[in-house]
Order: sequence, then structure tokens, then C-alpha cells
Amino acid sequence: IDKKQSGGSGGGETLLQISTLAIATAADEVEGAADAEDWRFFISKNKENGNAANEEDDDSHDGNNGSDIKWSNKVNDHMLLGQVIYRPQSSPLRPAQEGNNTAGDGHHLNEKCHWYRIVSYTPSVKAVEVVTSEGGNKPTSQTNPLSESTGEKDVTRPNTIVERRMRFRAVPMAESDIDVPPSEIEEMDIDDEDIEYMVLTEAQSRSGVEAAVL
Repeated sequence: IDKKQSGGSGGGETLLQISTLAIATAADEVEGAADAEDWRFFISKNKENGNAANEEDDDSHDGNNGSDIKWSNKVNDHMLLGQVIYRPQSSPLRPAQEGNNTAGDGHHLNEKCHWYRIVSYTPSVKAVEVVTSEGGNKPTSQTNPLSESTGEKDVTRPNTIVERRMRFRAVPMAESDIDVPPSEIEEMDIDDEDIEYMVLTEAQSRSGVEAAVL
């Protein structure tokens, strides 16, 4: 974005220039970061695409390595299904760089963006831990009345913590196919293991959509 505006004195002001590449990768995450912890559910499906992780981590969470994840390609399930995005081919999970405080910041500098279409989606999964207002063993709530039997607040708060965020899968596409109706993805066999998908978070998918608009 490079925009000039004329001031009252006739002078011009140039706003910060942001490349399409920077917008496309703005939501990419760094391996090992707290926010990226749930990538372990999808690593086994994407090791060949450059996602960094070791096999120990892959099997460390009750055997959940992505094989039990259910995907949907019904366009009514999420507004991003069928949308066109624009981003690099590299993994959306940047490898951590030891001894470098800007871990992964230069990862995309020399890369080119390509066209993809989002073809499937899996919803988020809530954490199973009990959430309490005071962090104790007994569920409590700041807004619920006292229990008649114990005199303590004993209603569990709604659990908004997720164990696994929603993810989207995208496949490469030709620029000439941009105008294909989103509903066409429902004809795909999304269980075909020979298809190489790029797995993205919701934020990464939206960044790709914004880059495509530009």
C-alpha cells in the first residue's frame, strides 16, 4: 500500500508501503511458539511440505496425529470454503531459528506468491479441562447464586478454551480458474490421500484472501 496525500501546505505524505507478500504471510506462526502448539495435530500430514516438528511430539498427545480429524467441503459449513487465496508455497509454520530473536522473520523474503483455493475445513475442538473462575478444583462462577447445600458458587463457566483451533486445507490452482464458483469444491474427493494440501489457520486463510484481493 503506497498512498500519497496532499497536506494543507501543499506537501505530500507517503504512508508505509506494505507488500502483498507481507500481507499474505502476516498470520504465519513460528514453530515452538505458544500459539502454534496445536500444530502437532497436523504435522504428520505436512512433514513433506516443510512443517517442522519431531516424531516424538507427533505421537505425544494420546495418539492424535491428524488421522482422526474430520474434514468438510460443504460451502455452507464456513464462509471461507471455496475462497481463493494468494500466498507462498512454503509451510505456514515457520521453522524456529536458534540464536535469532527474529525467528523466521526472513523466511519468506525471497519467495513468490501463488494461487490456492480453500477446499475443506475442520472445526475447532474445545479443551476437556474444567474451567473455573478461581482456578480451584470446584467449578465456580462470579455471576451465579450460592448453592443451597454448600453456600458456595458451584456452576461451571462456559469453556471458551480450545485444544485445537479450526483449520482449512487449500490446493494450488491456476489463475485462470479464479472465477470458478466456490460450490465446485463439493465435487472434490477430499479423502484422497494423494492430494497435497496446505493446512492453514483461520487467520492465515483470511490473510491469503486479503492478499488475493490486492
